[in-house]
Amino acid sequence: SEPTISVKNSSSGIDLWVSIMGTPKEHAYLVGVVYPKEKKGILGLGKPKTIRWLEIYVAEESDTVEKVFEIYFNEDNEKLFKDLRSLPKFSEMEAQN
Repeated sequence: SEPTISVKNSSSGIDLWVSIMGTPKEHAYLVGVVYPKEKKGILGLGKPKTIRWLEIYVAEESDTVEKVFEIYFNEDNEKLFKDLRSLPKFSEMEAQN
C-alpha cells in the first residue's frame, strides 16, 4: 500500500486525494478527484441519477500536487478541474464509496 492523503468537502461533495507511486528515486503522484456526476439511464431514457465519479491523474512534480490542493482549499472548483484535466489521465470510473 502506498502513502495516501485525502480530504473531503462535505458542502461541495468533492473529495481530493494524492498517492505516491514508484521508488524514492523515481516516483510520480496519482491525484484523484471524486465528485457528484449525473448519470443518464440506458439509451438516455429514464430518470437520471447522481453517482460519485472518480478521475485519476498523474503529476510528476510535488509542486503540481501542492497547487492542486491549494486550489481545492480555496474552493475554486472550476480551476481545480481545469488544472487537473491538463494532466495526463490515469483512469476514471464510478467511485466505490
